[in-house]
Amino acid sequence: PPGRQGQADWGQCWTYLAGKSSKVHLFVMSMGYSRRMFARGTFDEKLPSFIGCHIDAFDHFGGIPHEILYDNPKTVILSRNFEGSRIEWNSTFWDFASYYGFRPRPHRPYRAQTKGKVESGVKYVKRFLRGKAFDSLEHLNTVLMNWITSVADQRIHGTTHRRPAEMFDEEKGLLLTHQNKTPYRIQQRAVHRVPLDSIWGFETNRYSVPFKFAG
Repeated sequence: PPGRQGQADWGQCWTYLAGKSSKVHLFVMSMGYSRRMFARGTFDEKLPSFIGCHIDAFDHFGGIPHEILYDNPKTVILSRNFEGSRIEWNSTFWDFASYYGFRPRPHRPYRAQTKGKVESGVKYVKRFLRGKAFDSLEHLNTVLMNWITSVADQRIHGTTHRRPAEMFDEEKGLLLTHQNKTPYRIQQRAVHRVPLDSIWGFETNRYSVPFKFAG
């Protein structure tokens, strides 16, 4: 029914950014009823990017579907059994979902057709980007959103035979509101054991620490 479900997934494509061949990860969220969608290109699929794309999607739609359907990525689920009766959620993502009030819902393994709406959306976005070149990732996302609002949302959808933007008018008032919430912030945390030489390496940098903390 309107406003009930969204579906989210990742795709990947190669394109040219500033004259260089680059792999872009595509986050896509599709509304289950209207098929209106949101898409964003990133350089990775890590949890901060994943959550950031969700927040951008919520802002784009002006609200949040009551549940969002996912594949079983580690950013959402750490482990589960086949039937789904035992699920270990990613604690940070579960906290994020609880903060905004939506229910994450994983689909059963090996049943990709369960989230076929968003998978069709991923393919649609990749076809649009194929063969194009952009000045930067920001330029790609600007062009992508202009295309979504002016073309993808305005086309006659092959399944519903209606325009997604038109159908979205029937569900936008049924979405969960997030306007009064401060945007969710995620902070990355790392724990390291400092070697005896008191030099701590993090990413590509090396730092000295007091000798008393080494060992």
